[in-house]
Amino acid sequence: MLRLVTILMLATVASVSLFGAGTEGFGMQNSGQTSDQERKVQYCYLEALKQKNKGNFAEAHDLLYYCYSMDPENIAVLAELSNMSITAGKYAKAKKYMNTTLELDPDNYWVRQALAHLYLNTSENVKAAETYEDIIRRHPKRHDNYYYLANIYTRQQEYAKAVEAWDKLENAVGLNEQIAVEKFKLLVKMGKSRKAFGEIDKLIDAYPNQPKHKVLKADLYSAVGKDKQAIKLYNKILKENPNDPIINNQIGAYYLKKEEYGKSMKYLLNVLRNKDADLKLKDNILSVSTDSIMEPYFSDNIFKEMIEMHPSESFCYWRYAEFMMMKNSPAFVQYMEKALELNPDIEAGWGILYDWHLSNNDKERAEKVLKEALKHFPENGKFLYDLANLYMEQKKNTEAIDLLQKATVAFKSVNSFELASFVQGAIGDIYTSMKETDKAFVAYDSALVLNENNITVLNNYAYYLSEKGINLDKAELMSGKAVKEESNNPSYLDTYAWIYFKKGNYTLALLYIEQAMKNGGENSVAVLEHYGDILFKSGDKEKAVKMWRNAFALDEMGVLKNGYESQASPFLKRKIEEQQYIDK
Repeated sequence: MLRLVTILMLATVASVSLFGAGTEGFGMQNSGQTSDQERKVQYCYLEALKQKNKGNFAEAHDLLYYCYSMDPENIAVLAELSNMSITAGKYAKAKKYMNTTLELDPDNYWVRQALAHLYLNTSENVKAAETYEDIIRRHPKRHDNYYYLANIYTRQQEYAKAVEAWDKLENAVGLNEQIAVEKFKLLVKMGKSRKAFGEIDKLIDAYPNQPKHKVLKADLYSAVGKDKQAIKLYNKILKENPNDPIINNQIGAYYLKKEEYGKSMKYLLNVLRNKDADLKLKDNILSVSTDSIMEPYFSDNIFKEMIEMHPSESFCYWRYAEFMMMKNSPAFVQYMEKALELNPDIEAGWGILYDWHLSNNDKERAEKVLKEALKHFPENGKFLYDLANLYMEQKKNTEAIDLLQKATVAFKSVNSFELASFVQGAIGDIYTSMKETDKAFVAYDSALVLNENNITVLNNYAYYLSEKGINLDKAELMSGKAVKEESNNPSYLDTYAWIYFKKGNYTLALLYIEQAMKNGGENSVAVLEHYGDILFKSGDKEKAVKMWRNAFALDEMGVLKNGYESQASPFLKRKIEEQQYIDK
C-alpha cells in the first residue's frame, strides 16, 4: 500500500510540475487543434478535475477519456488518466499512458520515476531496474534513484550490482551510515568478509562513540569463525557500555549459538532487567522460553519480574501464558486472558485459548472465547469454522451453516481454496444429516469446484449418491478417485464396495468390503452391516447374519456405554430376526 501511495504522490507531482500554470500550459500543447476543439478539451479537462475533487471518479474518467480521444498527445490529460488508472488498480492502462507521455516528453523526470515505481509495485523488477538506470542516465544528479536501484538488485539477489549502486550513491552524498551498513550486509552475503570489515571499520572510525558498529564487527568475527576476536571485542564493547541492552543481547546470542546456555542466559537477563531496553528485544528473549533447550533456564520469577516492570504490556502475560501452557498449568488461562484484555489483536492467542478449553472439554468457555475472538476478527475462517463445529454438536444446524458460509468466503478471500472446499463439504454433510439432499449435493458440487481432489467430499458425495441410488456411475468415479488416493482407508473402501453393491456387482462389492475389513473395518458398525448385506447377496447367509449380529453388538456398546448415536440402519434388527436382507 505504501508503494502505491508513493506512486500516486509522484504521479500527482508530475501533473502539477507540468501544469502548475493551470490552463495556460494546457492550451499551448494543442497547436494541432482548432480553437473550438481546444476550448472543448480545456473545458472538459477542468470539469474532470472538478468531478475528481468531488469524488465522482467515473464521471471524471469519462470526461478525461473524451479529452484523450480529442487530443491523444495532451500530457496533462495523460497524467490525470495515469493517476486515475493507478487509483482504480488498472496498472496496465497507467503504464500505457505513462509510456505515451514519455514518448512525447522523454526527459519528464516525474513521470519516468512514477513508471519505475509502478513497475516495482507490480513486481516487474527487471523493467523497474531498466527504468531507474534510464533515469540515472538522463538525470545523474537525482541521487535517490541509486537507492531504489540498489534495493531492486538486492531483491533479485544481484548483490554485486546492488553494491555498485550503493557505491555510486555514497560517492555522490559522502559517507552515510545506512549506505555503509547496507553494503556491509551485502558483502557478508557474498562471502567477501575482508571488504565487509572495511565497510564497518569506516563507520567505527567515523562514529567512535557508537557501539552498534563495533557489535556488527564482532558479529562478523563470529560468523567467519574468529571466535577469539569476537568475544574479545564483545567484552571490550561491554566494558565500555555495561548497561547497553543491544550489546548484552548480542553476547547472549553468541553464547546461545555456541550452546553455552548458562552464559547466554546471564547476558539475556541483563537485557530483561533493563527498564530502558527495547520491548521487542525483551519479547524475543522471552519467546525462547518455550524452547526445550532454554526452558530450564527460565523460571516463574523471570516472568513475574517482567509483569511487575511492564504491567501494561501484553507480551509479558502472553509469553508467561505460553510458558505455563508448556507446563500444562491451569495458570495459563489467567495470563492469556490478561494478554488478550490488554491487546485483543493477538489473533493467535484467541486460537490457543480456544484450543485449551476444548482440550479440557470445557466447550462452554471455548464457545465464549470464539464469540469474543470473532468480534475482533470477524473474517477469520478458522474461528468461524470452529464455532460452527460447536453449533453442529448442539444441533444448531442453521447457525452452523451460516457460519460455514462465512468461513468459505473468508478462506476464498485469502486464496485458501482447499480449506474453502473442506468447509463446503461440511455444509454438505450437515444438509445430508437434515435429509435436505438437494442442498447437500449443491454444497458438495461447490466443494469440488474449489478443489476437485477433495477426497473427503468425493467419498461422502459418492456414498450419499449411492444411498439414494442415483448417479451411480458418477458415484463410482468419485469413490474410485478417493480409494486411489488412500487405498487403505476402510471408510473409502466401504463406500466403493457399497456403490458396486447398489449396481448389483456383488463380486467387486465383496472384494472391496473385505479390504475394508482388513484395514480396520471390523471396528465400524457401518462396515460390518454392509459386509453382512454383501455376503447375503453373494449367497453366504450364515456369515451375513453373523456380521449383522457383530454390527448390532458394536452399535449397542457405543450407544449404551459411550452415549454415541446409533450408526446402524433402521433395518439391522429386522435383518437379524428375519435372517434376510431388508432395505425398505
